[in-house]
Amino acid sequence: MKRAIATPILRVGVAVLVVGCSTDTTPHRSRSVRAPADAPPSMQQPSMAGTSGSFGNAPPTMPGAGIAGAAPAMPTPRANCEGGRYVGTYNCSLDVIGIPSTLDGDVSFVLEIDETIVPGQCDEFCPDLVIAEGSGTLFGVAGDTGWAFQGELDGGLNCQTGEFRATAANGIFGLAGSTDPSKPDELTTVLDPPLGAFDGTFSGMHGAGPPERITGNWDLAEVADFARCTGPFMVQLQP
Repeated sequence: MKRAIATPILRVGVAVLVVGCSTDTTPHRSRSVRAPADAPPSMQQPSMAGTSGSFGNAPPTMPGAGIAGAAPAMPTPRANCEGGRYVGTYNCSLDVIGIPSTLDGDVSFVLEIDETIVPGQCDEFCPDLVIAEGSGTLFGVAGDTGWAFQGELDGGLNCQTGEFRATAANGIFGLAGSTDPSKPDELTTVLDPPLGAFDGTFSGMHGAGPPERITGNWDLAEVADFARCTGPFMVQLQP
């Protein structure tokens, strides 16, 4: 009786083994291609994108070896980190050669995906969205001094960490004036010739909306170091 039962069990086990071995019809070469999560560092897409130019990114180069025929995937910001036009204000207590004043101004920029980015070419700060070229501006008037400060912004927003950084390199200050002769009291620019130059920095954090906003601190340092101020700023995404 024992011998009659053992024979069918043995045959079933062999059949299962044969079926299990014959179901893998995938070519050996295709099984050697790893999924992105398991790929070595040289083939993985970075989770945080870099920018082009000099802001937190090395000069673009061709990406390293990867899967043949596969183009580098473009970075995609998180769903709660939207590009678009951000507008807001900043202010700080200004001290110019011992004369105290308050600098109030406007700041605006357009955040967009940088399509020139090459995956893997990001250094310290890796923004997913960058300030579109020529879109970042700031302008402010220092109380009753008649002085105005203006500059162009360069920087970006890291959607993974929520960190925002921007600079106002080569900003200028001087007598405030209007670009519209019919509205001479509408101060919108620094008149020529400017009286000096300054560097400015913005450092803040992104907050989900609606509307989305970025808040943080603004710092201005005059190149000759006779004017300095630090204060808050806030911008929010426009409809």
